[in-house]
Amino acid sequence: MSEFVPATRALAEAFYGAPPPFSFRGWVCLIDGQPAGVCGLYEQGGHRVAFSDIAPAYRDRRKDIVRGIRLVRSAIEASPIPVYAKANPEEPGAEALLARLGFEPLGEFMVRR
Repeated sequence: MSEFVPATRALAEAFYGAPPPFSFRGWVCLIDGQPAGVCGLYEQGGHRVAFSDIAPAYRDRRKDIVRGIRLVRSAIEASPIPVYAKANPEEPGAEALLARLGFEPLGEFMVRR
């Protein structure tokens, strides 16, 4: 059983195994009560950055991944300022997914204005 809950510091630490590398607003996917993924937006240099991290053991859970994408998409669409993202080159289809979400190439990043 999976559920998405608003991220808290404790849940983020449980997922990353240490304090998260940045402060963010987002969601944690819990599978059987354990953090399996994190997604959301964080602020960096006056910009918002969309991100997601999924534990390797859960990368085949397509329905949960789509649910997380929908949550992040709603946050991106509500943002009054541009949102940036960087496709992980190790993830096949990551750049195409960002393009479907409305991101456009901008150097090494992609931006949704």
